Amino acid sequence: AVVVGGTLAIGDFEGYVHFISTEDGTQLGRIRVGSGPVTKGMLTAVNILFVQGDDGKLAALRVAKN
Repeated sequence: AVVVGGTLAIGDFEGYVHFISTEDGTQLGRIRVGSGPVTKGMLTAVNILFVQGDDGKLAALRVAKN
């Protein structure tokens, strides 16, 4: 899990990244970045989240502040 743009990002075993509000814990959204689990660390840089799934697919996601 990592905080980016004021949002908590968490990867799961089905290849989804879930975005959770750091203020009240509500789910803000999710996106599937691949078909494999997301068990490796995620990196952030200037509101961009870099995610690599275990299947090797790499995604760069721009996260807007709440």
